[in-house]
Amino acid sequence: MVEKLAKLAMLSLTEDEKKILEKDIEKILAHINKLKNLDVNNVEPTFHPNQTYLPLRKDIPFRGIDINDTFMNAPRRRNNFFIVKKVVSYEP
Repeated sequence: MVEKLAKLAMLSLTEDEKKILEKDIEKILAHINKLKNLDVNNVEPTFHPNQTYLPLRKDIPFRGIDINDTFMNAPRRRNNFFIVKKVVSYEP
């Protein structure tokens, strides 16, 4: 299982690291199994531990930023798009 997870995460692990991770995963799964056995039928769901209130602003339409102002400091632009260098690559 550790080798499959390492492959999915594109990690190269030593045998010692694999053994350590395997033990850690076993501990995590054991803890999850303990949680599965808890009786939570009479427990109300909690959305946030500190019942916070997030006030919302009024939904008032307004004129957005002018398109020319948006691209004013852009080093490169084509039509209404920013031109940027490729920053993500995938090598299987």
